[in-house]
Amino acid sequence: MYANSAPLRYMSNRLKKLTGVSAIVGAVALILFLVLPTAPTTTACASVSAKNKALCYTDVIDQMLKQKGLSATFDFIAATYEADPSFAKFCHANTHDLGKAAYIDFHATGEVDLSPKASYCGYGFYHGFMEEMLFQTHNLTEAREFCTYASTVVPIPEGYAEGACYHGIGHGVTDGYDTTLWGDAKALTAPGLKLCREVALTTDWRYRCASGVFNSIALLHRDPTYKLSVAGDPYKLCRTSTYDEIEQSACYSQMDTLVAFVAKSFAEAIGYASGVKEEYRDSATLNAASIVVQRLRREPTGTVPKEAVAVCGPLPESQRVACVRGLVDGVIEHGSPQNQYKEVLALCDADIGVLAEPCYERLVQNISTFYSGALLESACGSLPEAYRSRCITPR
Repeated sequence: MYANSAPLRYMSNRLKKLTGVSAIVGAVALILFLVLPTAPTTTACASVSAKNKALCYTDVIDQMLKQKGLSATFDFIAATYEADPSFAKFCHANTHDLGKAAYIDFHATGEVDLSPKASYCGYGFYHGFMEEMLFQTHNLTEAREFCTYASTVVPIPEGYAEGACYHGIGHGVTDGYDTTLWGDAKALTAPGLKLCREVALTTDWRYRCASGVFNSIALLHRDPTYKLSVAGDPYKLCRTSTYDEIEQSACYSQMDTLVAFVAKSFAEAIGYASGVKEEYRDSATLNAASIVVQRLRREPTGTVPKEAVAVCGPLPESQRVACVRGLVDGVIEHGSPQNQYKEVLALCDADIGVLAEPCYERLVQNISTFYSGALLESACGSLPEAYRSRCITPR
């Protein structure tokens, strides 16, 4: 999302001690680079069937990483998003896989290129990277240190890289590996939440870690292997379990993935969110809207504004605003890298009545937070005049 960002290097102290082995690894990597075929193009998977397209992109991105490195791979992802609209469905999962592959390289070489590009497709890179780190090392100190490092390398937006990193820790320790816990969602969350209390030194990072735990649990519900049932209520776990305030808040925010899975329409998804405790209702609504909008974006042009008016419009004011903000956030998080604002503008500029003001205001917040340099100026310049002065902030 950021313009003119230079990647930096992170060297593991443990791996710095390797001398001869590092030289051998480097030589082998160079040989492989020289003999690998031409780098893939953004159309490499265009003709592949929908059933096999996700796997095709996984293979292509892995090939790109091996040949051109991490920064070029993120550029490839951004270009592919523009070239193939269907890639949006796989992008977050693909960056998860990219993060795992990057950690495997890091584990072997002690090096990883980090830049703001790692935010592409909802920060999936950090989630996968930390999952793989914990799977291979079970080292909480190393995990915490890497998250701190990420915040120094990618300081803008403040806290986002480190937060995504802690979210990845929660993911990494909640994978349903213990078969004795299957069928009991609360029991499946217990090990991860315990770890979050140990590894996170602040309330914010504990919340982000817990959000990773509950996000994983929401995903496990979608796989019958784990014998988890929502019984018509995707927020069942949050209602019936005794979690502290941080954990309950994280639960209500992260069941959005499950809401999107069980709800057949945007209206049904927001209906589920409308039924949660009042103190969590706006948060649940925002998050449900932000994930379900991914489905709406694949519908014919004009669907998102139409659904926004029909579903968000009649809600009580605070929930209505949260609903619109969620639509904006969802596009910013998972839209085409560096071009998300154009899609959001199409929503805000549409005939959406009272929803227009919170739409523009949320867009201004996102532009000012996630964009910089020439991209920030261009995005701000495209706003209606009344909002431009609120947009550009010194960087």
